[in-house]
Amino acid sequence: EVPKTSLKVSTRHEAGQFLGRFRAQKRQGRLRPFAEVVGGFTMLGTNTSINLPGCHARPIWDLFVTPVNCDTSESNLADVASSWGGGAGIWYGKPGAWLEVSVRGLKGGRADYLAKGGLRSDGGTLIKDTIRSRTDLSTLYIGIAFSR
Repeated sequence: EVPKTSLKVSTRHEAGQFLGRFRAQKRQGRLRPFAEVVGGFTMLGTNTSINLPGCHARPIWDLFVTPVNCDTSESNLADVASSWGGGAGIWYGKPGAWLEVSVRGLKGGRADYLAKGGLRSDGGTLIKDTIRSRTDLSTLYIGIAFSR
């Protein structure tokens, strides 16, 4: 510890999903309703880094490469929870261009994560205030797909 020193600390929260699905869908017609079953994993993580003078931030497209002598980051917490659920929607259009409107609901397991302000220092000791909650997620999807 260096007395009377001020450093900028950055915290990055990350969430990602790895999901597989089985979809039953009408194969013909301009209007194609479908239903799907989804299952997989949800990953949550928190990474803290100290921004040192002369070091440059990592570009967003290259999160796994750190500039030489600038590695000040620490993975403070990472957790994985199962996710499962289902959804339904419609495709409307013709071969070559489709409009998709769908909803999906995922019931997730419990995962630990750090909320804003969840990392603090008490006399040089790092204290992590973790939160444990479900990883449920509901989504509405509207998109356009093009094909040959």
